[in-house]
Formats: sequence, C-alpha cells, structure tokens
Amino acid sequence: MKERRIHFEEMIRTAERGNTRAQRRLGKCYLYGDGIERNYEEAIRWFRSAALSDDYESLYLLSRCYRQRCPQRANPDNALEILELAAECGYPEAQYDLAECYARGYGFRKSARKAARWYRRAADQGHPDALKKLADRNSDRKGA
Repeated sequence: MKERRIHFEEMIRTAERGNTRAQRRLGKCYLYGDGIERNYEEAIRWFRSAALSDDYESLYLLSRCYRQRCPQRANPDNALEILELAAECGYPEAQYDLAECYARGYGFRKSARKAARWYRRAADQGHPDALKKLADRNSDRKGA
C-alpha cells in the first residue's frame, strides 16, 4: 500500500510539471477511483490540462465526464462540442461515439449519412465496434 501511495504521489508531481501522459493517467485515477477516492472535479481538471497539450484521449475523456460521468457538471451541449473536436482531431473512440450520437439522434439531428461517415473514419483506424457496425450495415444491404 505504501508503495502504491509513493507511486501516486510521484504521478501527481509529474503531472504538475506538465507531463501530459501523467495528467491523463491522474484524470483516469480520479474518474474511476483507481487508487484514490473518486473525484470528478479533479478528473476534469487533469483531463483539461492534458487536452490543452493536444492529448486527444483526454479531450475525449473530458467529453465523457460532461456527458455521463459527472452529473453535477453535466453540460450536454459543451460535451458534444468537445466530442466533435476530439473526433475531428482523429481520436477513434470519439469518432465512434460521435457516429453513435448521429445514429441515435443524441444531441444532433439523426443522420444515417453522418453516422456512416464517422463509423468509417473510426473503422479506418481499426476501431472494432465501428468495423462491426459497417460489416453489419453491408450485410443488411446485401440481404435486402
């Protein structure tokens, strides 16, 4: 336990010095309660810091905080803007989630065309769920 605490304290020091990877990892620790008590405000703080250094995974995780994980900070409009930015920056998980938003009409007008475009962009990077969605869609077309 003492070793884990020392590791965590070192991660905090590294994150405070501006290390983007440590900032993202620290954000995840606070978001999921991994080795520390869950604290959404701290998760948001560290994801923001990392996102400012063009860490697209942190940008995506920040959008998730605003969309789902942090009810007291829920801001669907801001969350979707951040999600869209992470997707446009090329982060495949964000591309997949944005496709799902278009497919289901969550926050955007439902659009099969836009959903397919974002599924394709995520699939082009090997995102497994996006690959499956496109394969299912193609088999549905062939069966019709």
